[in-house]
Amino acid sequence: MKLNQTYPLMDLLDALTAASDNTRELAKQLKAERRHMTVFTVYEAENMLSVSPHARVTLTRKESDDRWAGYMETSAYRDGERVPVAVNRKEYVLTANDDFSRFEIQM
Repeated sequence: MKLNQTYPLMDLLDALTAASDNTRELAKQLKAERRHMTVFTVYEAENMLSVSPHARVTLTRKESDDRWAGYMETSAYRDGERVPVAVNRKEYVLTANDDFSRFEIQM
């Protein structure tokens, strides 16, 4: 995603999902490699709820290495209401028990 470029809401959410690590795949990888812990990354959308087919998001600034902020417009017209939004990058730890029958996410 580029700053100051507008994306349809669904495209942005799909991109965040694609950029985030898949915990099911990580669990399979841990088991195959006989490792019991790994760190993974998730990109979380903040305040991006809309049923409008016109919803679009523009990220305007990087607030830190782990947070980007901007706004969402839901009107079909320009200069409509702008709702503050953000994308947060979070890291979590996935751990497995000794026989890989149970996995836990630690925040």
